[in-house]
Amino acid sequence: MQSARYLSRFRVILILAALSEASSTFGQTHPASIASITVCSPAGTSGAGSCPQGTFDTHQIVLGPDGSSVNPSAGTAIPDEHSSVFAPGTLNGNPDYLFFVASTAPVHADIGVLVLSGGSGPDKNGQWTMDYAKADGYGSYPSGYGQIFQSPSGTHCPVVADGNPAHQDQTFDLNYAAPGSIVLDPTSPSGNLVMIYEGTITCFGQTGGGRSTGFYSTVGVATSRDFGHTWPTYRGTSTFTFVPIPGQSTTQGPAMPSGALGAATCMGNDCSSTPPAAYGRYAVLSSSIPVSAAMATGQPLSSSIGDSEMAAFLDDASSGAAPYVYSTYDFNPGAGTLVDPQQTSANLMIARAQLNGGTAPLKFFKWNGTTFGAQGVGGIDSPVFPSGSFQNCEAPAQLRFAAQSAMSTRHNSIC
Repeated sequence: MQSARYLSRFRVILILAALSEASSTFGQTHPASIASITVCSPAGTSGAGSCPQGTFDTHQIVLGPDGSSVNPSAGTAIPDEHSSVFAPGTLNGNPDYLFFVASTAPVHADIGVLVLSGGSGPDKNGQWTMDYAKADGYGSYPSGYGQIFQSPSGTHCPVVADGNPAHQDQTFDLNYAAPGSIVLDPTSPSGNLVMIYEGTITCFGQTGGGRSTGFYSTVGVATSRDFGHTWPTYRGTSTFTFVPIPGQSTTQGPAMPSGALGAATCMGNDCSSTPPAAYGRYAVLSSSIPVSAAMATGQPLSSSIGDSEMAAFLDDASSGAAPYVYSTYDFNPGAGTLVDPQQTSANLMIARAQLNGGTAPLKFFKWNGTTFGAQGVGGIDSPVFPSGSFQNCEAPAQLRFAAQSAMSTRHNSIC
């Protein structure tokens, strides 16, 4: 969540994006193989990077909409753990590279899903420039470009009517909602996307106002029917006033612990029609300690707990008509009186769900050490890496977590 490991590694994602078009399907001519990848020498004379002036430089600062570093110009720093890249032509004929990232924006200061355009790719010297997705219209509002998906309350905690912090709103993505990965759903009509995202609550021990320290994290699923332009929002109720995105409520929460589906949602800012029953944003993977137990203490969490920093991939190698989507994620055991009994340290986990053509919400099952047989919400899972040798990434001292951040320098001991 809100990683401090920012855009110094984001360029690795950009290199992968530039290579994404190099793959081809069976029967087509393949381009030449990659001979080498380099960031040149520290003795290089390029001001922005480390390569000789005028040569292709893979170590240059990524520029943002205002021509400076993308971090302050697009919002705050962009975490390396929340990025999905789509090459030109993959989302309804998009002419540019599209980056779905976690960021603030000039029109709204809280982190949500922001779409940036990488244009046709890096320039002749290898430098990328990000802009808002103007050619594609993602996140275009009268006030400017902003987030297309948000948590309902952001940095604010809803006001508790009776003043008892144990009765705080338990909506699983109340304070934070940012993508792990976004994938096209090949079993559904064109335009259907699935977002595997991180939802967190940080209002433990709070009756309103700012958030507390420590968070409860859950893996969620959100669906889109229009190539990712709009995503589900919580529809207004008698106790929750709908706030159009990219805005958020400062005093209320939707009070929907497991999320919302169908009639309980709007399609972005369109609440004029009722979405299909399986359309929504909902919890799919969580700790065996329910959020209700954590909220019932009426106290801030002494340590974060739950499933976080997820990533996802589609099984597009199998020939089945209903492939699986897999999610890797980090398990945080908690501390103090709230310690998940399954593990005592953070570990990398995996779960999967079979796509169903959008006929029903996705149901995930966790790897339990033998099979994908543990329930996604509340089930007991087993680490991807068991205890064993250092050479196999199984030594207790190794950092066997960071599902989204294996390329990060902070986690370079993960194999």
